[in-house]
Amino acid sequence: MAARVNGYRRLPGRDASLIHRSELWLGADHLLRVDMQGVTETYRRFYFGDIQAIIVRTTRQWIGEVIATSVVPVPLLALALFSVGELAWLWYVPFGLAVLGLLVVLARGKSCECYLKTAVQMDRLSSLKRLRTARQFIALVKPLIEQAQGTLAAADYQQRLQTLGAPTTAAPPVIASARRPVPARILRHSRGRLHLAVCLLLLGDAVHSAVELVAETETLDTIGLILFFAMLGLCVVTVVRQANTDLPGSLKRLAWIVMVYFIVIVLVGIGYAITWMMTHPGGSISQMSEENDLVMFALTAVSLLCSTALVASGLLMLRRWWQLGRPAPPTLPATEAGA
Repeated sequence: MAARVNGYRRLPGRDASLIHRSELWLGADHLLRVDMQGVTETYRRFYFGDIQAIIVRTTRQWIGEVIATSVVPVPLLALALFSVGELAWLWYVPFGLAVLGLLVVLARGKSCECYLKTAVQMDRLSSLKRLRTARQFIALVKPLIEQAQGTLAAADYQQRLQTLGAPTTAAPPVIASARRPVPARILRHSRGRLHLAVCLLLLGDAVHSAVELVAETETLDTIGLILFFAMLGLCVVTVVRQANTDLPGSLKRLAWIVMVYFIVIVLVGIGYAITWMMTHPGGSISQMSEENDLVMFALTAVSLLCSTALVASGLLMLRRWWQLGRPAPPTLPATEAGA
């Protein structure tokens, strides 16, 4: 049951972080948006009679979430299957949690952005981030808006068109046919620090691969596992944070390329490990080292070359971006500036 406080009913959806939270509440004749920033609360009312449109636009954020959460269980399952010892079963615990996280992401559904339009402005409702939640919100609010503003029958609509001298049609014009139903995005400036961190981790992976070509120890295997999870998490954060920024498209694609590259490398390594274990029933996984196996040596060499190439191209793109600097804001013409 939805929470009720002082005559208000909390609506579905919530935008929450460590220091920020945004919620929507339903009042008798208006919507109340509550934004909490630390210890400060800001309230905004939208009366049903003033609402002109509710615009919902799907986004691609959920695709990155599904990709990230579907990749994490794969290496955990491989570790659980190929680990030996009495505590090998413990790897199934993080594997189960990773699968549970994937199911939660799939259950939440597609992501979206929701805007509320009045006569004077367009406000984004940040608490409505999922398409299912936005539809629930519209289903609750639409009857109240129609009750406050009234509904226009088809006969009344045609009569008003005849009064205005406009040609009559069988139905009102479709709002979605407008050229720009959603306001233009304001891009925020980014220096690309997350992309620099991705390049530095790639450099660490290149050094790790180079060392593995001449030496093989359990410490190196542990470092490689840590680098993989760190790189995967950083790429997901970078992909999410780079949205609505003024970064060039080449830098935005870099995070996607690095993430896909690491996923492919890990999947190929796991596939080869499974094939090797099937063809060597009595063998040990420890025999699959770069010193003893030519395929593993080739995979590590390819990883070294790819990481080096990605680091070089990423640092070059960052250098060009930093040389451009932040674009200056547009200046008003002399006639408008002096007005």
